[in-house]
Amino acid sequence: MLYLMVPRDTAADNEREAYIVYMGRLPDDVVSLQNDHFSMISQVVEKSIDRKFINKLVLTNGSTFTGRSIIGFNTPKEYLPIVYGKELGNGSCDEYYLKACFRQCIQREKVAGKIVLCNNTEAVQTIGELGPAGLVVPADYPDYANVEPLPSAYLTTWDFEEVVRYHDHARNPTGKIFKSTTDREDGAPFRASFSSYGPNTFFPNIMKPDISAPGIDILAAYSLKAPPSTSPDDPRRVAYNVLTGTSMACPHVAGVAAYVKSFHPDWSPSAIKSAIMTTAQPMMPQLIYEYGYGSGQVDPVKALSPGLVYEIPKEDYLRLLCTKGINVTIVAGKNHTCRGLPKLNVKDVNYPSISLIVHNDTTHFSANVSRTVRNVGPTNSTYKLSVVADPKVNITVEPDVLYFDAAHHTRSFTVSVAVSGLQFREIVSSELAWSDGTHSVRSPIVLFKDNE
Repeated sequence: MLYLMVPRDTAADNEREAYIVYMGRLPDDVVSLQNDHFSMISQVVEKSIDRKFINKLVLTNGSTFTGRSIIGFNTPKEYLPIVYGKELGNGSCDEYYLKACFRQCIQREKVAGKIVLCNNTEAVQTIGELGPAGLVVPADYPDYANVEPLPSAYLTTWDFEEVVRYHDHARNPTGKIFKSTTDREDGAPFRASFSSYGPNTFFPNIMKPDISAPGIDILAAYSLKAPPSTSPDDPRRVAYNVLTGTSMACPHVAGVAAYVKSFHPDWSPSAIKSAIMTTAQPMMPQLIYEYGYGSGQVDPVKALSPGLVYEIPKEDYLRLLCTKGINVTIVAGKNHTCRGLPKLNVKDVNYPSISLIVHNDTTHFSANVSRTVRNVGPTNSTYKLSVVADPKVNITVEPDVLYFDAAHHTRSFTVSVAVSGLQFREIVSSELAWSDGTHSVRSPIVLFKDNE
């Protein structure tokens, strides 16, 4: 899915300039769109917020299990019988399909009025119409909740197995599922467990994803034509729903981009992208570092005043495509071809982040990366460098102070990176930041050892 800001015509060549925000992998047909110059594309991953929806399953032996579901209605107060899919068969299926609660395998009269244990997270779609009083299933992803049409508890695999053991050993297993409540999400913001991640396979030296935005359990407008849950039998209709996914995160970033554009109508898409990335709030480190969450959590207020921006000229995008043998005439129009364009080293694209791939047969690796920033802050500014480097990485920057005596002036610098001792598939993360005491212009530096 793409969220496209309203394009503007440039008087110079009447080509449209647009800002695109997308989720997951970039569609293959983007480059086939003629007469559109997509001078900036942002990949967004979903992150958690500091609120979560939970509900509880309580067994008669006193055990309580916390699940992730959105049950907005009152649930039965009495304890109800707990049954397992494997004992509900009609004689047409083996145990595997019974445990998964396949619809064609289950007898209706064995389900009605009972809490059913199913190994299948989509059980509400398969046996919901048979009239169970509730469902208990293992959650594929434990970090978000779905709106459910009946009392349901989505548990971790470990907890689900505990409930199964209780069922198998209790003489009369019973329990009750409670209405959902909210709780604080400890550790937020963190990347969603189901989100795609980098590095960028097409251009490994351009870091992807770019940014993280709220995408888990988001209150969003919703169609009155569809049920709020995944069950087709759900008769409810709502104007707002709680949704999860990159389809929630992308509108946040598209909205921030439009917000920044409204204050700075003369800024290019690459300047807007730079502002969003360099002012992002750092996130809690995870195994794949910025390849999982980009530059960090988007910050709309700080993005309005980044101090410095990294801009990428149109020609560099075309040169970038030319390195992959792409026909830029299809992308940029008949007046543009790869013939005559100077070659471009991808690592030197003026991106707000740095991604370097270390070949697996390399013991010691070093690279020099060039960057240029434009002053969009106070006329007279001095920016000093700070570097936070992984112990395995040595980073030097020349110069380490940038002086500006006019608005919109540019300054260039070179980043020298050296690393040794990386293991195969190891990722190390560092960062550099330019600060004038008011603004902090932060850029991640990520290295990844691979076969490529």
